[in-house]
Amino acid sequence: MSTTARFLPVLATGPSAIVIRPPTPKSWLCAKPPTVLAITATGTTLYVTIEPCSMCSGAILQARVPRLVYGTDDPKGGAVRSCFEILSHPRLNHQVEVISGVLAAECAAIIQSFFAARRE
Repeated sequence: MSTTARFLPVLATGPSAIVIRPPTPKSWLCAKPPTVLAITATGTTLYVTIEPCSMCSGAILQARVPRLVYGTDDPKGGAVRSCFEILSHPRLNHQVEVISGVLAAECAAIIQSFFAARRE
């Protein structure tokens, strides 16, 4: 897969990633670095390492994020295409452009090392 990236200012990364004025009261629960959401995020692109869960996908919809770019699929809980297809459901009034598989191997390694460290 060939991907052309346009580099934008990074608002937050790693453990310091924050949720700014979350569109849902519980969206902070699933904020995975580097996730930043605003009340409305029109005109933005959200970059994450792993496929968002159903709660994060709901927050993405509520914030009206137009584009999501993620690295690796989450076969156990991904709600973009692995387990559910929330962001492309035809009955929803907001559709999100999804680009997946960007640096997939590197993103998978980051997630695996994060959880391996937590298990130690």
